[in-house]
Amino acid sequence: MSPDQRIRSLLDAVARQFPAVGEAMQRALVSFDEAPFEPSFMLEAFSRETTAAVRDGSLPVAREHLQFMSQAVDPNDQYLFELIDVFYVEPLFVSLSPEERRKARSLLPQSLQLMYSRGHGPHSA
Repeated sequence: MSPDQRIRSLLDAVARQFPAVGEAMQRALVSFDEAPFEPSFMLEAFSRETTAAVRDGSLPVAREHLQFMSQAVDPNDQYLFELIDVFYVEPLFVSLSPEERRKARSLLPQSLQLMYSRGHGPHSA
């Protein structure tokens, strides 16, 4: 499967699993007036939805998002790994207060925790 097919497959799976996130991903494409398929905008939209779930106190929803992405991370697939790291994990939680970030970090599965720590530092809150 080509890299483009792999990311499309992942994003389709996100949209099936989380229809509201799928809608947010589509709105992100329209708001940036991009081509019909731009995975970076779509992953960032998913990251924003996860962050919003934490902010709104919907921790079970945030946990589902994070668990889903944790299962999607394959360190042997450098293309997907980098896209998830840069466009989903790095923007996670940046708009949260320090207290909300601490709470959110406790939800991160180990694979995402390692990626998050690499981008934000091991003790970032």
